[in-house]
Amino acid sequence: MVGGGYLPQDNKRRENNMGFDLYGLSPETDITKPVVTNWEDNEQTKAYFAYQENTPGSYYRSNVWWWRAMWDYVCNVCDDILTDKDMEGGSYNDGHVISKTKSKRIASRLKKLDTNGEIKAYEEAYVRSLNEMELEECDICEGTGKRKEAPQVGAGKIRCNGCQGKGKKKSWTTNYPFSRDFTMGFAKFCEKSGGFEIC
Repeated sequence: MVGGGYLPQDNKRRENNMGFDLYGLSPETDITKPVVTNWEDNEQTKAYFAYQENTPGSYYRSNVWWWRAMWDYVCNVCDDILTDKDMEGGSYNDGHVISKTKSKRIASRLKKLDTNGEIKAYEEAYVRSLNEMELEECDICEGTGKRKEAPQVGAGKIRCNGCQGKGKKKSWTTNYPFSRDFTMGFAKFCEKSGGFEIC
């Protein structure tokens, strides 16, 4: 259920991404996108950000924590839409492009799953699986509850701040939430984006 293949525990590079900015390639709108020639010009930047905020499909942002589990879910339910390259590209924020056709199909798939109640059911099962995860041995103090002086790790004499001196802590995976509402916000963006770039 949790971490079906694209959560970051298997790739340290992914851990370094702090956020995902998605830019629609051709948002469905009659509003002309403002051109910014000077980012220090308050009027230009204000107009640009107002456009982003008021144009569905123009811009979508997610922090790394919310993105991971949602993208993992999208990859699993859209594995006939996305290629392996797309799935991998969505795990980074270095400019991978999802086409308009694929973006529309993702939105349609998510809307159908939502109508059937499947996304909400997945959310409930996901949250339950996180809550049921067994505590893991703390890797900072080697399960002793006492660590070495930072930045060193290993058993030592200082109360461990990683596990609060208990020797065990929650799995790192529990940092990645999933929600139906967040997923459907992404679906709305996909539907109107005209394809998008992941930065």
